[in-house]
Amino acid sequence: MGGEISHQVTKSPGPQTRKSPVARKKLLETGDWKLEICFLGLGSNLGKREKNIELALQYLGENKQIKLEKISSIIETAPILPQGAKPQRKFLNAVVKIKTSLSAQDLLATLKQIERRIGRRPAPRFSPRVIDLDILLYGNEKIDEENLKIPHPQIQERKFVKKLLREILNIHNIKN
Repeated sequence: MGGEISHQVTKSPGPQTRKSPVARKKLLETGDWKLEICFLGLGSNLGKREKNIELALQYLGENKQIKLEKISSIIETAPILPQGAKPQRKFLNAVVKIKTSLSAQDLLATLKQIERRIGRRPAPRFSPRVIDLDILLYGNEKIDEENLKIPHPQIQERKFVKKLLREILNIHNIKN
């Protein structure tokens, strides 16, 4: 399922600053905006897993402030659970490269809205999930806030995430 996605080329106004929603909308309409390159992790282990991931991609693509660039393969992985947790169904996982004019916090809020739209409800950590959308990387930014850590703190622990990132970036000579 991996491959390129068509996208518009936008003009950059120079150094990027955070804009108000009205200014951001105007910049998007004129195309005069430098978009931030981001990588998102997608996962599902409840219901129709592949359909859940397809819906997430569809909803991301419908957002005018997000441009889908490239999607990795979808692979099946075992859930990463703490010792003593109940067994769960395997996950389907993918990584997607996007460009966005959203701030990292606004992107996070958008991902949470998409999760709710697909049917995710509040649940304890490590519970099965209809859909899980994570910001893995947001440009070159390092963010350490209570609700958002970038780069995603578990990238190094999840070999499948690194594998799918390498696939999107076409890097095949790095181990692990």
